[in-house]
Amino acid sequence: MIINSLDGRLGNQLFQYSFAICLSKELKCIYIIDDKSSKDAVRKYFKVITISDNKFFRKILILNKILLSVTFKLLN
Repeated sequence: MIINSLDGRLGNQLFQYSFAICLSKELKCIYIIDDKSSKDAVRKYFKVITISDNKFFRKILILNKILLSVTFKLLN
């Protein structure tokens, strides 16, 4: 398990986030952001989407299905 408390300004936080995501995929473990210990700039500039935001993930799944079906039809 990788736990990261983001520190620094937006550029540093984006680097820390992307590095931790890549590392967690490489090590096949989960990644958690400890957002209670710091005020991160990501939340200042972007809307953070959580897993509990079902509407967002439903839209993503629908778009993925549409894109996959269109791509499959174009390739065949």
